[in-house]
Amino acid sequence: MIKKSKSKKKNLVTLSVLIIVIVMVISTMPTSKLFAASNETTYTIKNDWGGGASVGVTVMNNNDFPISDWVFQWEFPEDQQISAFWGANYEQNGNSVTVTPPSWTPEIPANGSVYFGFMIGYTTTNSIPEHFLLNGYAFGVTDYSETSSTNTTTNISQLTWTSSDQWAKLTTEGYTLYNNIWGNDIGTQTIWATAYNNWGVTADHPNTGGIKSYPNCEKVVDKTLDNLNSCKSSFACDVPDAGAYNTAYDIWCDNHAYEIMLWMNWNGEVGPIARGWEDDGTPIPEYSNIPIGGNNWNVYKGTNGVNQVYSFLKTTQTNSGNVDVKAVLDWIRNEGWFGNVTLNKVQLGWEITSASGGLDFEMNDYSVTYD
Repeated sequence: MIKKSKSKKKNLVTLSVLIIVIVMVISTMPTSKLFAASNETTYTIKNDWGGGASVGVTVMNNNDFPISDWVFQWEFPEDQQISAFWGANYEQNGNSVTVTPPSWTPEIPANGSVYFGFMIGYTTTNSIPEHFLLNGYAFGVTDYSETSSTNTTTNISQLTWTSSDQWAKLTTEGYTLYNNIWGNDIGTQTIWATAYNNWGVTADHPNTGGIKSYPNCEKVVDKTLDNLNSCKSSFACDVPDAGAYNTAYDIWCDNHAYEIMLWMNWNGEVGPIARGWEDDGTPIPEYSNIPIGGNNWNVYKGTNGVNQVYSFLKTTQTNSGNVDVKAVLDWIRNEGWFGNVTLNKVQLGWEITSASGGLDFEMNDYSVTYD
């Protein structure tokens, strides 16, 4: 969706102010960030004298951006108690330990690391922790040994990117995530991601009409139908049972001339763009229960005033499944609604109309393949 605004420049002073504002906006726009597939943490028992030991921990950030205000956590397997700590701040509550950055090192630098150490006392055994957390996300299981002096490394497979910026975006592994808050009378929305196929938003938009946002993950294709052999996608998501929204693919062709929406599930007072409506406001489909690409659809067509919109609503709503994008586009072409268009991009996300009080949307799986 594209939103345009106009302003009248009455004199040179106004023009100068406008130019300054534009420069300021551009300078503060978010930039795409790539996060690494894995980071590392190393927990090393440096010396163990029986009943006590010294330990060193290195947390490495293999990303091209720093991790600020980090929180590092683990649980001791036995009754280890910290007696001295250096290089960071810590709290121990039972077996649980939480480490936060010192004032002189508030972040883990890009492609860098932080180190801290401590001494512990214990009764009989001193096993190495099996799990670590960074900012609340698990890193997996440590490759560890029961012996008392083992260097251990665990890959951090879930480093979280998050932003509440209106136009925040993240590019990774050929996909781009967008927070994409574009409507009127909006509230707040925070996007997070551990990967392109594991992401979500917490949205708090008022219960008023009109779409407020379309957080989504995008795959660029840029192929004409004649040169596109196949294009398929799969997904799985968790959605709230409150609010007004739809989970939908938004497929763009010929540089936004054609918008094809594939509604997978929906809730609340939402509906597709159509050419006609029943007396009660129900949109009238062009076709009902049409089998296309392994799914059955109710098909609507209309315009939003900017581009032609074709909406396909699954006759049976689902939170997971597969779609054949090429089959849908071929069907539209066979109807004569467009010709040999270029499939520019495939997006999947949520059109959110209302989410009062804060609602969570999560994408657990997503992929787009084409040739």
